[in-house]
Amino acid sequence: MLKETGPRVLANHLTRVDLHTLLMIPPDGISTPTTPKNADEERKEDEETNGREGVENGREDKIGCLWEGFEKRPGEVGGSGVCSGIELVTLPHGHQIRVDLVERTECLKLMVAVTILTCPTQEERAEALHKWIQVAVETKTALGNLFGFCAVMMGLCMPQSASYYFMVERLSSTWHVLRQRYTDSAFNFEAKLRPTLKSMNECTNPQAPNTTIPHLLPIALLHERLLEDLHGMTPDSLGPNEIHENRGPRLHLYHHACLQPWESSSADFGLSTLHSHLEASRKFGAPGAAAAFHRNAEIVLGSSGGCGDGVVAPKVDQLLLDAFRTEFHLKFLWGSRGATVESSERHAKFERVLNLMSEKCEPPPTAPSPNSSLVAGSCP
Repeated sequence: MLKETGPRVLANHLTRVDLHTLLMIPPDGISTPTTPKNADEERKEDEETNGREGVENGREDKIGCLWEGFEKRPGEVGGSGVCSGIELVTLPHGHQIRVDLVERTECLKLMVAVTILTCPTQEERAEALHKWIQVAVETKTALGNLFGFCAVMMGLCMPQSASYYFMVERLSSTWHVLRQRYTDSAFNFEAKLRPTLKSMNECTNPQAPNTTIPHLLPIALLHERLLEDLHGMTPDSLGPNEIHENRGPRLHLYHHACLQPWESSSADFGLSTLHSHLEASRKFGAPGAAAAFHRNAEIVLGSSGGCGDGVVAPKVDQLLLDAFRTEFHLKFLWGSRGATVESSERHAKFERVLNLMSEKCEPPPTAPSPNSSLVAGSCP
């Protein structure tokens, strides 16, 4: 799939799946009407059709997204007046969608790493690196999908935790081949993509006007964070709206963190970064925000709009769509039975497997034994 498909097509299908999850846009195209109705207008129409009593009784059962023609799917949006999954991520009752987004990010990250580490030669690994760097560029620049861009970049530079390598970045020979054969991609990664991801995590990068999905991972992590997580302790207590059955994603999240802790990287212990992210998240639910994201999605995915730069949008491939769904990632990476295991356990075990795969690709340098120096020193 990776070798046969162009980066723009891969980025397009990745973004379609993300848009379906967060904006309820059908993956196979843009439906009409494409502009969400105002809540007051919708209430007025319902009152004229069903009467005020029917509206009040049925209001809580209606999906928060106000577009007509979209099928309601549990867990995507919820609550009266919630216009998108993007807004729901910022609300107290959006726990489930936040957990799902974190899980999706982790799965995409691992999928990227797997496609690189399973290549048998340095040349093939460099080619896979080149393709994913191009996908990251297309996802961010052409499609405005910052959420997908973050997941792909995290696969290319796997964040380090207490006992894990940077599984892909440690492949120095592979990156050397990349710089020789795909100089432009290597330059883009080092000079543009990596600094962009860092500024996004620090909330110092202004949001582009063509953004279809903003950078949601930091605000999702902040809403699920506890004091024990800040101190690096094992969180025996439950998070907000959390039960014992679904506490796994949060456990894994802070032992194998998606983002470097802000508290240890700034003089004010990350308070300014925290404030910036909270301020940015307020705009996700502002009036017209969902309509703006939806309008941008129309431009990049619409049949007549192409990808926003005069290029016709690629035809939708259902197999490619399935390849970017989280349900497929769970079964592909862990199998039908393994996908039901607690998230923290299966992610930790799979990262150990990736470490072994990384060491098989390029064994770590062996330190000289102390006996060798003694023997060398005893020679006349």
